[in-house]
Amino acid sequence: MTFRLDNNEARFDDFKEKLELTYIRVRDVTLPSGDVAYNGRGESGLLDVTIGHEIKHYPNDYLSSLSDKRLMNQLPRMIADYDMSYLCIVGEVFDINPETDKIHAFLRRKGERGKRVETPWGWHDVNSMLVKFERAGGKIRHFNDDDALVSFLFSSYKYWRKEEHETSVYVPARPKLNKAHQSWDLIEDTLADFYYQMGIGPKRALILSQYAPNVVELCLIPSHVIAQFPGPGKQKFGKGNAEKVWKFLHQTHGEKDENAVQIKVVK
Repeated sequence: MTFRLDNNEARFDDFKEKLELTYIRVRDVTLPSGDVAYNGRGESGLLDVTIGHEIKHYPNDYLSSLSDKRLMNQLPRMIADYDMSYLCIVGEVFDINPETDKIHAFLRRKGERGKRVETPWGWHDVNSMLVKFERAGGKIRHFNDDDALVSFLFSSYKYWRKEEHETSVYVPARPKLNKAHQSWDLIEDTLADFYYQMGIGPKRALILSQYAPNVVELCLIPSHVIAQFPGPGKQKFGKGNAEKVWKFLHQTHGEKDENAVQIKVVK
């Protein structure tokens, strides 16, 4: 069980110590590209899948690799050298000024107090390079600190070294979290839908559809009789609601109600 750590990076001395705390042996080698690599188990059962990681601490290391063009060369080489390629960014997330599209970063030089400055790098250019890396098959992970990165490497390593992997997964039906104390079914009643347009409530509209199964019969029922129909609960249908129904169905005060239903009743 071995992590291969690129020996050209003296800055990884502290990081190497943290990796060794996972009880996986760390071997210093010269990698073709990237900073950390190991072999994973492929479908054949052999350790023939190569996984490489390029580590960039943001902002100083990441931005300096943009300045000297290193990152532009490193990412394509990662794609070519490994079956699985990761760009691991450690530190704060990208801070973009939406007005200028420039990246802001907290930079600290040796012996100086750090300050947040606007870098010369436009977010669109930087993001386009990351998207191109992903489109070619690369993967990007962002971590708050080295401890989180080490946890990711250790977890991924254990996954790739497993003897067997499940090729399917069972997802049980989601149980009801709350027991229903009563049913709540949806009632579909087109006549009640029409009666509801008369300005009465949905419960009264449903009751009215039971006492007047069609509009013709409803037109023959006097308003004072409709008022005595039962309403929701222990209430009556009510005089005011009955008048709304009557006005909807009939002309009032010699004027034509534009919503009225014009029906000629033949006796």
